[in-house]
Amino acid sequence: MTRIINDDVGFGPRGEKVSTFPKFYESDLDPNAIQLRQAESWYQHLSLDELSELQRSGAPNLTSIIQTKHARRTKPIISIVMLLLGLPFFLKSTPDLLLNDAGKCLMVCGLCYVTTFIAQSVQTSSASALPAWIPIFIFGTVAVVLIDRIRT
Repeated sequence: MTRIINDDVGFGPRGEKVSTFPKFYESDLDPNAIQLRQAESWYQHLSLDELSELQRSGAPNLTSIIQTKHARRTKPIISIVMLLLGLPFFLKSTPDLLLNDAGKCLMVCGLCYVTTFIAQSVQTSSASALPAWIPIFIFGTVAVVLIDRIRT
């Protein structure tokens, strides 16, 4: 494609310039790849399939993408663990003070919630899934022990 540009405005010699532009540029980008590259900056809001596709495309923040995928997979498990953590405080054969039990439950579940938040907020330099799974290992074990100690 050739374009003739008149140089009538400005200082200096006047005349016509001929500029040539290529008709197309060779690229491996298609519309989906362009959308993925634009979505790299808000990867926290993408679906798991889109995160996997972004991971395959070789995004620069690969460790963050992997950790986000593991955090998404562990959230439902952590919710169940928190439910199992709270049940033993109220399922007792001898009812104690309800306020004491509620306070203990709030402390244990709050500690699980804070640990989960801190573990998933830490961005490590390696592509490890361990920060997302640490609260499940710790508080899943505590929940099993507490449930085992229920006497009905």
